[in-house]
Amino acid sequence: MGKELLEKVKAKLAEQEEEIKLLVNDGSYLPRTKLNAKNAEIELLQNQLRTKDEEINDYKNKIKDFNIQLESWQKARQATGELQNRIKELQTANKLIEEDLKSKYVAKEQKIKSELIRTKKQAALQVALKDTRYPDLLLGKVDYEQISIDDQGNLTGLENVVSGLKENYPALFAITRIKGKGLKPTKDNVPGKYFTME
Repeated sequence: MGKELLEKVKAKLAEQEEEIKLLVNDGSYLPRTKLNAKNAEIELLQNQLRTKDEEINDYKNKIKDFNIQLESWQKARQATGELQNRIKELQTANKLIEEDLKSKYVAKEQKIKSELIRTKKQAALQVALKDTRYPDLLLGKVDYEQISIDDQGNLTGLENVVSGLKENYPALFAITRIKGKGLKPTKDNVPGKYFTME
């Protein structure tokens, strides 16, 4: 009965471990909640970008329809000065609307892309700094301009940033270990009378 109970406990622990952690490429673990939060943030930014693309396409279609209507008016117009002036006004208004739309779209697209890139950089840094003492403090010390993303989405410069942080803040990268002096540790592995911190 003891072996069966031991096997049940091991199986239950294995199930919970797979639910809680996600395997990262280097073999370490990243909490699923952090990964899910970053994925949700990336998906939100991508949805915003898609929505803006749809709005731009809608405006482009309206402009195209307007241009078609304008061309038909030009073909059917009479040679009166008043009608010609009205057509020129509409053409000018149409160009202004189109230029305004393009500038708004480009600005919004750049903002969303820069937020997406910064989120990717932050996620990569969080993974790289997960074993440090205060990763959030280190994240605040990072110059994100030193990290770049190529056309395939690969990060470059991440290793240089992490090594720079290790040089500038070596105490935050040190790992604390408990070393015994011969007696068994307490059940909590708390240093005390017979243990020292290294």
